[in-house]
Amino acid sequence: MADYIDECARGYCDPNADCVNSVGSFYCTCRSGFTGNGLNCSETCEDEILFYSTSSEIISNSSVSIPTTDNNILGYDKYNRRLLYYDDTQNLYSVGLNGLNSTVLINKANIAEFAYDGERGVLYYLNSLTLKINSVNISSGEDVPVQALDSLSGIKGMEMDIKNRYLLIAKSSDPPIVRFDITSLATQDINFDGSAQTLSVDQDNEVVYWDNFIVSTGTYNLTRSSYTGETVPLNISYDAEIDLAQDYMYLYVLDKENNRIDKYNKRTWVEINVSNINAGSRRLIVAFDYDECCVGTYCPDMVNVSKCLNTPSSFECMCYEGYFLNGTICQ
Repeated sequence: MADYIDECARGYCDPNADCVNSVGSFYCTCRSGFTGNGLNCSETCEDEILFYSTSSEIISNSSVSIPTTDNNILGYDKYNRRLLYYDDTQNLYSVGLNGLNSTVLINKANIAEFAYDGERGVLYYLNSLTLKINSVNISSGEDVPVQALDSLSGIKGMEMDIKNRYLLIAKSSDPPIVRFDITSLATQDINFDGSAQTLSVDQDNEVVYWDNFIVSTGTYNLTRSSYTGETVPLNISYDAEIDLAQDYMYLYVLDKENNRIDKYNKRTWVEINVSNINAGSRRLIVAFDYDECCVGTYCPDMVNVSKCLNTPSSFECMCYEGYFLNGTICQ
């Protein structure tokens, strides 16, 4: 019998990566805040923030709380790193990750689901009256049906892939996932015998995680589909409605019935953490805050006379004792 070798003990992975050993092999995954192949990881200078919504509030794990009117729908502008939400005012709001600087993107719209292309300033939304997908140019106000998606029905959710310029759509009937190229206007069906209720897009690995509702068992089952069409059930199921979000390494599941957020490693699918949350949860997102302190150029002479404190959507420079801040210089 060959000797068992623990490659993880030999330090093959980057110091900022987690190593998982298996018989005859191993793999490395960069930790949150870092990116790479696991053998080499570099800082992304991003801090992840978990947000979930109840009927009339948006709550984060960074002590940010944003009141809304009833029946809000929570979203995320990946390009500009801002929260989005629609509520009973029939307005779509954009707000900083610190809960400040709120603006109205759209007034008096009929929105059931939405996804936002922040780079182009275009909102895709499911019209609650027609149950068709429209696109709105935020600058011009032009609001038109997306003809290439006119035949779709049973739409349950949508999310932008801003890296590859796709809109991903979850449907309750086959095909459960549709990929729409916002440049060429072409569509690709990801066929599988299932009913997608929600989705979360991994744009770096070109993968969609979705919730497959199986009528015969009444269960909601985690499923992964690649952009090439390969679909794999993950053998993780829930007895009631869920929502999904993710970062580079983990998939988060909002268990609405049990008022908790479950956290899974996307390589091993081991559940590694459970967080209890307020009752009445509805939506879940992972936002990425740009960490100005990580960049290291925003505060003066951070090594010797000042330190930087990062906060959601902002930062603060603080001079060490014996110095005071004069403009951008500690004296």
